[in-house]
Amino acid sequence: MPANVLHIINGQYLSGPEHTLLNLAQGMNGGRYRLQVACLFDGPLVEPARRQGLPVHLVPMRARLDLRLVGVLRRLIEREDIRLVHTHSSRANLVGRTAARLARRPVVSHCHASTKRETTSRIHNWLLTAFDRLNARWVDRFVTISDTLGRELVADGVPPDKVATVRTAVDLSRYAPRDGRDVRRQLGIPEDAPVAGMIALLRPRKGPECLLKAAAEVLRRLPEARFLLIGRAEQTAYLKSLESLAAQLSIQKRVRFTGFRRDIPELISALDVLAIPSLFGEDVPLVLIEAMAMARPVVASAVEGIPEVVRDGRTGCLVPPGDIGALAAALSRLLANRALARGLGQAGRASAQAAFSLSRMAADMTRIYDQLLANGSYH
Repeated sequence: MPANVLHIINGQYLSGPEHTLLNLAQGMNGGRYRLQVACLFDGPLVEPARRQGLPVHLVPMRARLDLRLVGVLRRLIEREDIRLVHTHSSRANLVGRTAARLARRPVVSHCHASTKRETTSRIHNWLLTAFDRLNARWVDRFVTISDTLGRELVADGVPPDKVATVRTAVDLSRYAPRDGRDVRRQLGIPEDAPVAGMIALLRPRKGPECLLKAAAEVLRRLPEARFLLIGRAEQTAYLKSLESLAAQLSIQKRVRFTGFRRDIPELISALDVLAIPSLFGEDVPLVLIEAMAMARPVVASAVEGIPEVVRDGRTGCLVPPGDIGALAAALSRLLANRALARGLGQAGRASAQAAFSLSRMAADMTRIYDQLLANGSYH
């Protein structure tokens, strides 16, 4: 019988951590471990997780410090015969690690980004980091998505033997190159127009303002170009500020905000270039791997774990974060030179196929689970 592993996650958005969990579950399906999910929010993760056959337990968090959930999760761990607990994000870490400790189960904590750079507020980041460290000593293995983040944990005092890098992966069969003309027609984009875009939860650290400002420069060189900002905004007021900025730049007719979409492979197929203009807090965005797998060239900020994946001038283009001129120049070069863009895209796909498959991620995580359960005893 497969051993039960409980993943505890916010589930408030369907972004990097949630997609990573779904991809991991797909890769580990039929193996030695049976993954279950505890969601702290009844959000967009629930439906795809259940559709994928994962047992989903809703344990709604009523407040940021809803310690009532510790007891709820402990009883869930014991009732479902959970052998190992795997947490994602600060909130899940706070209650999940504590519940696992009380139930005497080993803990894996997945680090998708540094809490030190989660938001633009230093105070908020300090609080997130402080809360995250409250029960960090109970973690048996920290899993990071980049070597950069792993080195940061070690520099902060985590023993090196407690840190492992497991690369983010995607379903390469789903993210295969395809024609994007149908999606372009749906979006009202001319078939031959150069198109660049970003796909993210729109928030300041993702740099959508940078893309809009760069778009204004690109459009002076390539007036036929189009830009897509795909994803919901963290706050309605923030979306309105982005729309206002597009109007101030007089580019609103060439920019489209699509809102939240589930058909990400189809949307990537409509792009000539994917932009990742993040300012900080990025590590390795999942959409970067998805675009590479679909042979789409990437222009990305050289922050944190991104240079571990994108080789500048070989599998994509790297620009300094916040450098509007460099971002605009790189986008213009690839949008105008389709042969160059195609070459970078093909090289990126080869890299994704070699390093970012579901089977590889599943094997790496299975090895970690095996090591932690091999002792035959809990804390």
